[in-house]
Amino acid sequence: MILLEPSKSKLSLGMLASLVLCLTSLPLSSKGHKAAGIIFSGLSFVHIHHYRRGLHRHLRKERDRMNNILEELSGSLRKKMLQHVAGVQVLHYIPGRVRIYFRQIYNSPAKAEELRNYLGGFKEIRSFTVNHQTGTVLIEYSPEAVAGNKFLQEIEKLIVSRYDRR
Repeated sequence: MILLEPSKSKLSLGMLASLVLCLTSLPLSSKGHKAAGIIFSGLSFVHIHHYRRGLHRHLRKERDRMNNILEELSGSLRKKMLQHVAGVQVLHYIPGRVRIYFRQIYNSPAKAEELRNYLGGFKEIRSFTVNHQTGTVLIEYSPEAVAGNKFLQEIEKLIVSRYDRR
C-alpha cells in the first residue's frame, strides 16, 4: 500500500493523517468539515515549507560538494602548471604578449606538443607559437580576457614576478 511505504514515512504519514481527517470529518456538520479542510490546508503548507527547506539544504550541500571537487581539480592543474613553470625563464613581457624559455621543451618535440595541446585549451589566448628547437614559447593574449580567469591571472602574476629586465 502506497500510504504506508516505510521509505517515504514523512510523506506517507502526512497522507494517511489527511485521509483519516477527511474521512472522520464527513459525518460532521458542514462547518466541521470546512474546519477540517482548513486545518488540513494549513498542515499541507507546513509540510511543503519543511520539504522545500530540506530540498534547499540538500541542494546547497551538493553545490558545496561540487565546488570542493572543482577546487581540488583546479588545485591539481595549478600544481601541474607550477611544475612546468619551475624551469621557465621569461625573456620578454608586455601585457598581452610574453616570450618564455622552457627548458623542458628544448629539443623535445613530444613535450612541445603537450604544451601546444595545453595552451590550445585556453580561449583567452589569441595565438601562441611553441618552438622546440629553441625552447621558446610566444603567447599573445587579451589582458581583458585574462582578467576573467583567476587561474590565468595567477600565471600572469607569476610571469611578471619572474621577468627580470636586464
